[in-house]
Amino acid sequence: MYNFGRQLLIMAHIGIFYGSSHGHVENIAQELQLLFGIENADIINIRDANKQDLESYNYLIFGCSTRDKGKIQEDWEFKFNLLSEINFRGKKIALFSLGDQRHYPESFVDGMGILYDKLNENDVKIIGNWYPYGYIFKKSKAFKHGSFVGLALDEQFQHSVTKDRLQKWTDYLKSQFNISAN
Repeated sequence: MYNFGRQLLIMAHIGIFYGSSHGHVENIAQELQLLFGIENADIINIRDANKQDLESYNYLIFGCSTRDKGKIQEDWEFKFNLLSEINFRGKKIALFSLGDQRHYPESFVDGMGILYDKLNENDVKIIGNWYPYGYIFKKSKAFKHGSFVGLALDEQFQHSVTKDRLQKWTDYLKSQFNISAN
């Protein structure tokens, strides 16, 4: 995306917005960009995003993590008021989150559930739910109606399956975002 004065020129179809305290969510956002193709996806740190950035894309991917015991990553928390101002009508949004199911089994990827609930205040179309097979957790705010509301990743204890999960999730999203699979 390039900003020429007041005119915003979008070079990609997908905006991947992430909040990352330690760089892990940012790394996954970069991997997603590669899987979609850098010509198809821009990466934006939510900390630096404004209303125009969020409204510029019809296809959005939001990535967050959970901090402490069940709180959303702080950059997303600071942008909650901005999310209420965005007109998400006609947009498709997918969510992903990193969590630790071994040490925090009662709040695994809660940040994604908090973000999902906030977005649903605006009646948005969220796609890309993910089934809980292969996970060990007790509770999650992101687990609704038998699946996660987006892609749940545990880089600390399930790093070996992250690449496969990202590929499968991205393949599905490509069909939803009208991007041909490579």
